Amino acid sequence: MAWRPHGRARVSARDPRAFGICDRCNFQYNLQSLTWQFEWQGAQLQNRRILVCPICLDVPQENLRSIVLPPDPVPVLNPRPPRVPGEAGPTPPPPTAASLLLITNGGTSHLLIDDDDDRLIVVP
Repeated sequence: MAWRPHGRARVSARDPRAFGICDRCNFQYNLQSLTWQFEWQGAQLQNRRILVCPICLDVPQENLRSIVLPPDPVPVLNPRPPRVPGEAGPTPPPPTAASLLLITNGGTSHLLIDDDDDRLIVVP
């Protein structure tokens, strides 16, 4: 009777076990000693569907794990922030057109730059 190589699998006549091949190193092991390889995808571990031996088994990489942020705190109802001395109230909104002083030979004019159309308007 010829003997065949069994790789790293244990053979027993009293307790026969199935053989399996590691998907990474291609060594033969007992199928019960091969485990599934997992990897982080999002917030959970995903099975990569690779059966590997204990030597080839990798620890899931934490850098691939998504960061789960806690929810924002509940806002305060009717907040009353303290007043700063010298502050008259809310600041007015900025003007829609920028005004520049234009000095010409004939006198002084205002140059308006419209933000929407990027047009120049000269107002005497």
